[in-house]
Amino acid sequence: MNQWRRDVNDHLVNLFLTMPLPETGVSFTSSDLVLNNLVAKAEKLAAANIVQFSPDMQALIEGGGYSSVYTETQPMGGEMYAKRNPRVALNNQLFFMLCQRADGRLPGVVLSLLQRDLSDWKNDPTYMYCSDEWISLGLLADFGQLSGNALPYPAFKMYFLAGKPEGYLQMLAETLEAFDAYLWRTRDPNGEGVLQTWCVTDTGEDGCRRFGGSPNRWPHDYPPVGEHAPSQSIPGDNERYWGSEHEETDPIHVPMRSMDMMAYSHANRATLALISEELGDGKAGYWHEQAQAVRQALKANLWRPEKGAAYDKDRNNQWMETLTHNNLRCMHYGVFDQEMADEFIRRHLLNPEEFLTPVPLPSIAANDPLFWNAPDNNWSGAPQGLTWQRTIAALENYGHFAELTILGRIYLKVLKAAGAMAQQFDPFDPENAAKENKGRDGYGPTVLGLMEYVSRFFGLHLERDHVYWSGLADSGPVDYRQQFGDRNFELRNDGHAITASINGEVKFTCTAGARVHTDLDGRVLEVIGIDTETRPVSIGAAGVVRQLTVAPNEVHDLSGAEPKLLRAVPYYTPLPFTGKYPLPDVTTEYFMRWKISPVLPGEGIAELPRPIESEFATSERSFPSEFINLYSEWKGKTGHAAFFGHVDAEAAMDVELRFGEDGPVRVWIGEQEVHTNLKGTNPAYRDVHRIPVRLPAGRTPVTILMALNGGKACGFFLRMARPYAERVPIMPQPWR
Repeated sequence: MNQWRRDVNDHLVNLFLTMPLPETGVSFTSSDLVLNNLVAKAEKLAAANIVQFSPDMQALIEGGGYSSVYTETQPMGGEMYAKRNPRVALNNQLFFMLCQRADGRLPGVVLSLLQRDLSDWKNDPTYMYCSDEWISLGLLADFGQLSGNALPYPAFKMYFLAGKPEGYLQMLAETLEAFDAYLWRTRDPNGEGVLQTWCVTDTGEDGCRRFGGSPNRWPHDYPPVGEHAPSQSIPGDNERYWGSEHEETDPIHVPMRSMDMMAYSHANRATLALISEELGDGKAGYWHEQAQAVRQALKANLWRPEKGAAYDKDRNNQWMETLTHNNLRCMHYGVFDQEMADEFIRRHLLNPEEFLTPVPLPSIAANDPLFWNAPDNNWSGAPQGLTWQRTIAALENYGHFAELTILGRIYLKVLKAAGAMAQQFDPFDPENAAKENKGRDGYGPTVLGLMEYVSRFFGLHLERDHVYWSGLADSGPVDYRQQFGDRNFELRNDGHAITASINGEVKFTCTAGARVHTDLDGRVLEVIGIDTETRPVSIGAAGVVRQLTVAPNEVHDLSGAEPKLLRAVPYYTPLPFTGKYPLPDVTTEYFMRWKISPVLPGEGIAELPRPIESEFATSERSFPSEFINLYSEWKGKTGHAAFFGHVDAEAAMDVELRFGEDGPVRVWIGEQEVHTNLKGTNPAYRDVHRIPVRLPAGRTPVTILMALNGGKACGFFLRMARPYAERVPIMPQPWR
């Protein structure tokens, strides 16, 4: 690590330990008791995600089972939480600035040495690189993937939310400029002017089918091609780059020419322009030109005007025909121009066959061949809480405020019914969208997204030196309060009009159904059409009442003597839907009761006959969770074991056997072998295998043979489903 970075680290440490920050706080009360309780729950869940991350620093972790801070989420998450806790919010920016490598690369993840035992990881440069300076801070930086780039604009906004600390913007500029230079030095190896992604998690798309057999991680500064291409046949490659076995027949699509990677660079450069404007250092024009160059390169190389969307290109520089939500990410980062954003919204975002599903924003268009509604963390189908969080900026960046209201109203309704603020949601089941992910309740992007949507519809939010007061007319009585330093902002909405006060002094009143933009002292600057219908608006401020008509997505300038239309973008309504969505899956409970044989000699199960229960000395077990987990008994052993259960069916029926294993396995329903995977290995995922099965009426045995895989196997998931049945069909009953 060079001396410059050491000096920056020293300065940063001193900054976050000693700098006073503004006092902040938020309160929200609503006559909608369900929403009121949901927000109260979100406040508790968000607070529970604050942990002691290093001896001197707390962090807002991702939550929902994720105990670290990720570049794809936590700078943005921290900045959103600044209105409640600016110290933690600032830390979430500083962790990444502190752990930047001397060559400019940012860590994909920063881990806490206080939160887990990472002693075995410190000296493995294939996965991580950690300098003595970072260890002394109690941090470990993971450079196995890029993960995302949520740092630039959120970190810039933190400058204002932290009270404009001296030296902070200069350090942020150094960080972003170094990272941008790193990207173009390494990720455009052919000099094409298009940046590449080299593994699945460079863009944080865990499990996404469009990547085929591409590696999950790639820590190197050269692409995975030629002599550097990873392979299952190379010892250690599976564990190092995939974390599990993979089929060599699955094509590796990376290096991919990537819209996400171009968006990362654009975010760096556009934010550097904003920093230059704030500092007045004369570099703003240069950085605006550099950001525009990235935008033009993306449009020339990855945008398809005939399709109204951007598409990535594979390792052979051929179009990848999958229509993805990543277009929305590009809008979040601001790399699309207005025409591109308008086209994607008009043709795709509000298309019920693609992204406006009953629970909107699937990761891959619902009518795309690669769409897969997997129940676990998977970016092949299910809408993600992180996408909902990103969508706020994605649409506001391009003036599509009313379309955000369309989506946000659905989102709030889904969360009210869901019972959990989970990581992902079933796109076809709005009444029970989190049914498969309640174990990830408290997932930070979902929690923070909810609170941010509430502020956008029924409250206020601060951005730089501006305040945006929002009051949809369908809210009912609402009181939203925000403390920021020596100012106490309050918005009251009785369903007909909003009243805005600062430190108890009324600054304006306005007809409900619009957003009012003021400075920090409450001087009215603009009125914005955030509702989905045109409204007559009366606004009174400083003793003057003005009347105007505000249509969706219109911005009216009120800084002069008379209101005038400042700008407007087209307002798009949802496209008609003439198709039919698949009915939400109706599934059985997991099979959690089994008779199990002792560990039997031999790992080779391929030629063994179907086990007969009477031939084994079995023990009957009921497992406490849906995963049949025997790792504590199998660890370090070799051999195989047999499992015996049964299923009862009131009548003969067609079902889908849903299975996921982490070891070699064979499965029989009755006497028919229905599933074989002799290469099964860790980890196990639910419902990976979906096998059509015909059940006869009555009781049918279920038999499983599983090899211990040298002690690495743990067990399996098993349940049944009738995916195309009516909502309450006759269902088979597993042995409980």
